Amino acid sequence: MHMEGGHYNPRRKAGDDYPGWSDVHPDSLESMISSRAIAERAKVDISELKDLADDNPVWETIAYYMAEMCATITYLISPHVIVLGGGIMNRE
Repeated sequence: MHMEGGHYNPRRKAGDDYPGWSDVHPDSLESMISSRAIAERAKVDISELKDLADDNPVWETIAYYMAEMCATITYLISPHVIVLGGGIMNRE
């Protein structure tokens, strides 16, 4: 059993050709929507993510994968609440 949830492979968004950054888990959630992945998708440095405009198309893709993650968590364990946090959510 492998307990790292970020290594789960979400269903790919139609038209998303980003290859993922990990050689080991290229289609993993972590490889698709981490700060490194978002910066590569938006073609900016990681330090610039906090200033990335809310209407940048990259956020729609990230939201898709986060929704996939929330749906999977809901199907697996039926939580009453899912809390999303971290640097990207806080725009830090």
